[in-house]
Amino acid sequence: MTIDIDPANLAFRILAVREQLATEWRVDLDVLIAANDQILESFFDTNRNRRNAGGAVVGAGAEEDWSFVRTAANLMNDRSRFAVTIS
Repeated sequence: MTIDIDPANLAFRILAVREQLATEWRVDLDVLIAANDQILESFFDTNRNRRNAGGAVVGAGAEEDWSFVRTAANLMNDRSRFAVTIS
């Protein structure tokens, strides 16, 4: 079995895939940057509040007050938001 390869067509298709990947990665990196900013802001706010409270646990749900809000990390784990849908 012989397969004919058209180099110009193959190169065009490879470049099209490269362009699509670059676009998707740019969007993914924007999501990662935003999530990182939210995590860092939450972490620093939590530490600042703990320091201002003199190390005491503040508010209800004391266990949660010692960590940072993980909303951004949970959003990144939601694979459905990254799914490509065709209408």
